[in-house]
Amino acid sequence: MTSNNDNFLPVPRQEPAKKFSGFTIDELRYKIVYTTLQREFCKDKLMSSVRKTIDSTPFMSSGKKGGSGFGGTVLSGLLRGLSYADYFVVGFSLFKSVKSIFKLIRRKK
Repeated sequence: MTSNNDNFLPVPRQEPAKKFSGFTIDELRYKIVYTTLQREFCKDKLMSSVRKTIDSTPFMSSGKKGGSGFGGTVLSGLLRGLSYADYFVVGFSLFKSVKSIFKLIRRKK
């Protein structure tokens, strides 16, 4: 009687995985540029949303078209048009700004 192992092929020997040696300078530059562009696009999207909201609010409009009462306030318009990534970018930028202001205040004392 033959054993069940006769029907299987031998498994080829696998090459050891290459050890990660880090990113090249070009890859790092690309990542920096890519991240900067993403941040700028989010900032432009935010500013566009703010302009739309301000223009649709009756008390803050620049004379283009008025809104319909307090339902179109600046804050509610901003909250409606932003994604979680936008909130993160805005929050991170605000945190960095506030942190640098506090550092300046602490140095002057």
